[in-house]
Amino acid sequence: MKAWLLKDFGLNNLKLEEVETPTPKAGELLIKVGAVSLNYRDKAIVEGFYEPHLVPKPLIPVSDAAGTVVAVGEGVSRFKLGDRVNTTLYSR
Repeated sequence: MKAWLLKDFGLNNLKLEEVETPTPKAGELLIKVGAVSLNYRDKAIVEGFYEPHLVPKPLIPVSDAAGTVVAVGEGVSRFKLGDRVNTTLYSR
């Protein structure tokens, strides 16, 4: 799959790359993203101004996205294949 990856802070470090499609681990979902909304928070994350100590790298910087569940990890019972979902930043 293709993804915009941030390997270090700064817009010049945001690169479109081919990456392996992840397999969800226990308690995780794999979402086929259908829409994203890039906002000021995403810009602040890319530039290193928004809680830089919490930003894992590489990172796909998208705070808000919507899509469809295409795989579920072990122990997931709240969601099933085909469910339509949206994301939130730093949810755990």
